[in-house]
Amino acid sequence: MKYLLVIFNLVLFYTDAAAQLNLNIDDVPDAKNREVKKYRYYDTSYGLIPIVSSKNVIEIRLYEYEMFGARCQTLCFDGLTWTGQTAGRLCFAGESAKKLNTTLSFYQVLDTLNRNNIFKLPDQTSLNLKGTIDDGTNYSIVYKVGNKFRSYDFSNPKYFLKINKEVRELENYITIVQIFNSIYKLP
Repeated sequence: MKYLLVIFNLVLFYTDAAAQLNLNIDDVPDAKNREVKKYRYYDTSYGLIPIVSSKNVIEIRLYEYEMFGARCQTLCFDGLTWTGQTAGRLCFAGESAKKLNTTLSFYQVLDTLNRNNIFKLPDQTSLNLKGTIDDGTNYSIVYKVGNKFRSYDFSNPKYFLKINKEVRELENYITIVQIFNSIYKLP
């Protein structure tokens, strides 16, 4: 009888947690592991395990690359608690100790990320954008939701939005970066 009670409580907890997340895992696109394997080099250089080996229910990594540095910000949910970390190299090395902004509701953060299509956005190269830029900031999103993995890249969304005002995906990219920066109180 004890075991049935424990199992019943676990089912209730995970059902409640999924309901709070407002995320239908069936709606999250999946890619083959080969797509996210290219980030293994970055993961090891940041001291992270490859995302395909993560035990978290949800894990989202935002990689940011600039000429003089790179950083990775993570948001993880293991089914019970939210965690995260930052890791930086070169000019971002001092940000590696940043902690999550605990004043935020991470269920609301994830809901906002979801409403900004974090799990469905295309790679920027598939958008027909006007203009070019040789420098600036490049980003990659790599995520794991359940047993689904995917990644996509984008760069300089603020610049491209100025000349491609009709492309809604650029606004989504900008909002996602802002959300991650607010999670860690970064400028």
